[in-house]
Amino acid sequence: MAAKIIFTAVATFTRLSVLCFYYRLVQDSDKRVFRWAVHANVIYSVAIFIFIFLSIFQCIPVRNYWTFGAPEGSCFNEGTVTLVSGIINCIADFLRTVTPIPMVAKRIAVVILFSLGFIVTIAGIVRTWYIYKSLVLEYDQTWYAYPLWIAAAIEIDLGWYVLTFACSLALSGR
Repeated sequence: MAAKIIFTAVATFTRLSVLCFYYRLVQDSDKRVFRWAVHANVIYSVAIFIFIFLSIFQCIPVRNYWTFGAPEGSCFNEGTVTLVSGIINCIADFLRTVTPIPMVAKRIAVVILFSLGFIVTIAGIVRTWYIYKSLVLEYDQTWYAYPLWIAAAIEIDLGWYVLTFACSLALSGR
C-alpha cells in the first residue's frame, strides 16, 4: 500500500512540475485557451490525490488491509482501485503531453522535446498492463510484481529526465 501511495504522489508531483513549467511558457502570453488547458490539467492532476485516500482507506477499518480473514465487504477490490488509478495516470500523462503542442507548433525542436512525454505515457500503459495482469487477472503479485515495479520506476525516471532536459534547455537560453 505504501508503494502505491508514494508512486501516485511522485507521479502527480512530477506532472505538476511539468505544468508549472508550462505556466512559465505562457506567463507573458495572451493565449487564454492554453492557460485554461493548463488549469484543467492541474485540477485533473490534483484530483488524482483522491486515489491516495482510496488506497489508504480501501479497507474500513484500515487494519483489515493486513488482516487475513477480514469480513467480506470491508475492503474495496485492490486490483480495481489500482487499475483505475493507473488508467487515470496514463490519461493525465497523455493530456500533459499534448497540451503545449498547439502553442509551439512552429518550433519543431520544442514539439519533439514535449513529445518525449509520450514515452512516459507508454511506460505508464505498460505499468497499467502489469497491474491488470497481476492484481485483476491472476492476483499473483509474487510473479508479476517484478516487471510491474520495473515499469513503475522507468515511468517515474523518464518523467524526471524529460522534465530536467526541458528545464536545462530553458536555463541555457536555447
